[in-house]
Amino acid sequence: MAIQSTDVRLLPVGRLKVDKSYQRQLDDGWVDRLADNWKPELAGVLLVSSRDNGEMVVLDGQHRLAAVRALLAQREDVSESLWAEVYFNLSVEDEAAIFMGRNSQKPMHIIDRFRARVVAGEPTAVRINDTLKRYGSTWDYNSAKGYACVGVLEKVDGSGVLDSTVRIIEEAWPNGSFASYKRKRQIVEGLGIFVLATKGRYGVTDDTAIERLGQRVNVKALLETARNDSLVTGVNQAVIVARKLRDAYNRNAKMRVPEIIPPKGYRG
Repeated sequence: MAIQSTDVRLLPVGRLKVDKSYQRQLDDGWVDRLADNWKPELAGVLLVSSRDNGEMVVLDGQHRLAAVRALLAQREDVSESLWAEVYFNLSVEDEAAIFMGRNSQKPMHIIDRFRARVVAGEPTAVRINDTLKRYGSTWDYNSAKGYACVGVLEKVDGSGVLDSTVRIIEEAWPNGSFASYKRKRQIVEGLGIFVLATKGRYGVTDDTAIERLGQRVNVKALLETARNDSLVTGVNQAVIVARKLRDAYNRNAKMRVPEIIPPKGYRG
């Protein structure tokens, strides 16, 4: 990371902007609380990147910036400038890396951190992002719009079956009434276990899985069954999902998938 120099300056609020490609989602409730209890002496120093095109981009302090903007629309006694530590010669990847570093000790939603990791060019995050895009999906706070279970995606990716898992999910159950269920962590992880156990064996391919599971499995009902069975048996929900998928796949099949043994670390 090539940082030529830093400087501390008083910057007009109007010059400051936020790059949403790596910043966390703005918490409106937190902005309101800051504004309601605003004390200029406690505003601290924002962290800002001075880009070659003249833009001043806030790396740390977007909630304080939003609070001041809200106050400026209501009051005349609020300063239109904030102190900022300014960095020069940063790439967007450098900015994202600094954002993550500065926020490593603060609570951050996993989606916010994943967004920053993608922009920073972290290989695992980029690979997962590219896989989701390849099948017309993305990551999102809302599972009806994308995958919120980033930790599970990383686990499945680490097993080497993320591409097949995402493809089967997106093609077996097209978006619609099932959208908010098919991307739940139990479904993603359970299908990942099924794919890992059957990849290249028992005649199972992505295409046969898409055809059979798409026709035979209601993912909403499967999710409810896994939750209920787990409460009674103590078996991990993802393992239950994997076994139910196996049962559905095996229906009327000449070559049958044997009992699925859960990976190490799973209750099953």
